[in-house]
Amino acid sequence: MFTGRFLANEFNLAGTNKFEHADADMYVDQSEDLKAEWTKYKAASFVGDLPHSFKIFDTKLHSTNTGYLIGKSLTWADLAFFDAIDKTYDQQPNVFKHYPAIEKHHNLIKSVPNVAKWLASRPVTSM
Repeated sequence: MFTGRFLANEFNLAGTNKFEHADADMYVDQSEDLKAEWTKYKAASFVGDLPHSFKIFDTKLHSTNTGYLIGKSLTWADLAFFDAIDKTYDQQPNVFKHYPAIEKHHNLIKSVPNVAKWLASRPVTSM
């Protein structure tokens, strides 16, 4: 986490003030919790076991009304959440059908030029 936080500060992805910094840190931690839970379940049981986590992110995304988790621009929280859901989103997009703000967020983040470039060139793995 330390390295991610450091890089977020270095590249202006931590938020625009101390409250956004704290909010971003919280949602990065929530994304890490989601990834940890994700590894415990197969996709079929995951849908039934963890909708609460999806609701947390969906509610936050609705409240910002910008497409981003924090404020009006991309933060490391957006990247962490995108990373947490991307593989499952690609394999089983129906998992998110009841969470339209998450779908919108996923599409927004994957259209960020450097993210799109990475997605097009990254190695194909099961992880």
